[in-house]
Amino acid sequence: MSELQKKAGQTFSEVKYSHINWGVHMLPTIKQAADEFNQELSSQELPPVKLLIHSEESKGRSAKKQELMGDQIEFYYDAQPIDVPESVPGRDSIVELEEEKARLVFSQSLSGGISAEIYPPHSEIAHPVKESYVVNSWENPGLIGKDDILDLLRLTTKLNAYCGSINYPNPTGYKLLAKLEAKDAILSQGKSKLWTWINYYTRDSKAGGRFYSREAESVEAAAVTEEKTKRKPRAAAKKK
Repeated sequence: MSELQKKAGQTFSEVKYSHINWGVHMLPTIKQAADEFNQELSSQELPPVKLLIHSEESKGRSAKKQELMGDQIEFYYDAQPIDVPESVPGRDSIVELEEEKARLVFSQSLSGGISAEIYPPHSEIAHPVKESYVVNSWENPGLIGKDDILDLLRLTTKLNAYCGSINYPNPTGYKLLAKLEAKDAILSQGKSKLWTWINYYTRDSKAGGRFYSREAESVEAAAVTEEKTKRKPRAAAKKK
């Protein structure tokens, strides 16, 4: 057997065991982390995180198609009404809108590698400029521990707290998103760690608005215009 054939055989074995480890290690670890994390959330009177394992929810797909597509694990929260302060102009026009909370998704590639991706909160009045950020990656599911998963789940909770439609931008939310941007640049774009982190630490936190679209401002401006329109007849009546 040639050296090339040996290396090809070793690579095939590594891929095979990576997919085996997804089932025998990754899934039980994920479920254990979900249970522990929900206990944390319950103690803080926060809504629970939900777990979706795509292969378990797609029984109708053929086994061959599932193998080609790989598997995904998704942590998500139920959408919540946007908490609009009463002092916001035109509150009635947006108070019934809901916000999709941050999501954490683990995906396995055909080669067996795992990537973890976070999707920031979004709503009709505030869309993230970048839909998602790659925040970690592993060559094999067997390398992922429960603490790795819990750390990322806690990060999603912080994103929900500081990057919502109403309370962002703020300094803490900006730092969270800037860190996600830096990690994504390194992991998915191959950027230099040194350059990326220098760029991260030298950014002005006042530029926090760059992470979300300006749609929120346009909605608020429309609401203000609506309020002014309502007040015009009263002003005219005073002149008479």
